[in-house]
Amino acid sequence: MNIDKQLDAVFSKGKPHIKKNAAPVAAAEQIKGEQQAKLNLATSIAAKINQKIIAGTNNMDPTQQAASQIIKGGTVTALTGLGLAKQLADKIHGKIGYEAPVEEAKQEEKQSEQNEQRYEDEVEINDFPQTARWKVTSKETIMNITEVSEAAITVRGTFFAPGKEPKLEGERKIYLYIEGPSERSIHLAKVEVKRVVKEEMMRLGSFRGPQSSGRYKVL
Repeated sequence: MNIDKQLDAVFSKGKPHIKKNAAPVAAAEQIKGEQQAKLNLATSIAAKINQKIIAGTNNMDPTQQAASQIIKGGTVTALTGLGLAKQLADKIHGKIGYEAPVEEAKQEEKQSEQNEQRYEDEVEINDFPQTARWKVTSKETIMNITEVSEAAITVRGTFFAPGKEPKLEGERKIYLYIEGPSERSIHLAKVEVKRVVKEEMMRLGSFRGPQSSGRYKVL
């Protein structure tokens, strides 16, 4: 088996898939918390106005009087106009940035839709020659690949010598975790990783395995 077939066997295993992301849920929880705080503030303001009513304060302007009527469940008679009571309530809420539950739900839905999808894939590099692993996991190489593909690359796992296999739960052979904004991004990153590994293996020339540094050889 020549080097191209060896590498194809590794790089053709995975396929980019959408990353499961909990960000929308976290964002929704943050929105709920903020809106609840604003609702509490609105309640506090209403309570203070109500206290003035109970205390018999009569020197309120027409707007305050209308607000008092709303709080007491009455109708607004001092001011006229279609939907005036609702407009007044909306104005009060607008001062503190409170949104009604329906609007809150719409905002959460919009936030979820706007959340950017991310794709991910993996490439196991454990059995490549040591120098090839060093080359492809170097800071400079990863930065160059990221610049070309817009994908982020993270080195994960532990190196296992030929003949050794992971035994503990969660253990994995060393691999590259690739995450990007699109399938194309992932594809470009894998193409670049493959190119770097191939060039290093070709440079080694007569590398033969299995050895402690990997099991791939150049034919």
